[in-house]
Amino acid sequence: MKRVITLIAILTSILFYGQEFKTTTDFKITNIKSELNNTKINDSQNLEIYLYKEDEPIAKLIKMDKDDLDFFMDVTVKVLKNTELNNVKQIIKVEFEFLACCSNYESLYFIETTNNEFIKLPQLDYMFCEYATDKMEYIFPSQKFGQTNKILTTESYLDIHQKTESVKIVNTQIWEEMNAVEVYSYNYRD
Repeated sequence: MKRVITLIAILTSILFYGQEFKTTTDFKITNIKSELNNTKINDSQNLEIYLYKEDEPIAKLIKMDKDDLDFFMDVTVKVLKNTELNNVKQIIKVEFEFLACCSNYESLYFIETTNNEFIKLPQLDYMFCEYATDKMEYIFPSQKFGQTNKILTTESYLDIHQKTESVKIVNTQIWEEMNAVEVYSYNYRD
């Protein structure tokens, strides 16, 4: 009986609080500092940044020109393992931060299917000064505010602790109805 109660408590907490993206070391990006040391970037050149898994490039992320490099602050790579989407292994979120007066974030999301295909969702950008009050993000079924079999594009409103307090749904994509591989997918093997 104690096991059943514990299981119910765990499932309830997962459903109530939702899953969050966690920092990972399974994926890496181009070592920007190393590339800058090896390459002299002038006004007409760009530095291409890739996402890697096990030292293999799997997707081109962005191109950074000289101005981008001057304002580049940080990049984070996180994963959402429990997505509650059929045939999806995990979601990878790569977020670049640029600083020029205010912080500008460029967020890229990749769906890794059980067939090891990587599906890129359209890039989302947001900016904030001092502290964020809202941001654009994707919300998946296993997350707080998530909906079954849907990928939501939201304007998320944040509390004083920078946690999502409420959302305004901007777009809804039903996962089963979309041929995501044809629409969004690209696999880079340069």
